[in-house]
Amino acid sequence: NDDLFRGGVGAIYSALSGATSDGALPLEVERGPLAAHYQNFALMYLAMIAEIAERQGYPLWSLEIDGKSLHSLVAVNNRILADPNNVKDYAKTDEVSLRYRDDPQYFAWFEIYLSRFENAEMEAWIADRRPLYNRSLGGHLTAYFYNP
Repeated sequence: NDDLFRGGVGAIYSALSGATSDGALPLEVERGPLAAHYQNFALMYLAMIAEIAERQGYPLWSLEIDGKSLHSLVAVNNRILADPNNVKDYAKTDEVSLRYRDDPQYFAWFEIYLSRFENAEMEAWIADRRPLYNRSLGGHLTAYFYNP
């Protein structure tokens, strides 16, 4: 469906256009204690959209808008994952909810990213959590993307 595809590609353009200079997503990190969760949550879908587009010849993983790429957004997410207090650089909150970190489905999108790019932090984060499944991303992402 061309309209759905255009909508997905538009979401990537919108995310990159609206991101901070280092890759935080303002609408997501303004969610107070849930800021870390929503930065990651948005990337779940952006990664899948980018992968679908790449497979159809649209190089969204290499797209840059004002010096920002999906890799910039991933880098912010990785900084927050390494130290959740880093989200306070973007969110107006003193409290950071870490509940999402206990649910591996929120990290299934790492399989998509890691199938194309090396990232030791992301690999270490999911290594003991595999196999990863996320119903809204299509199911068993480890089976679809992981190459041991």
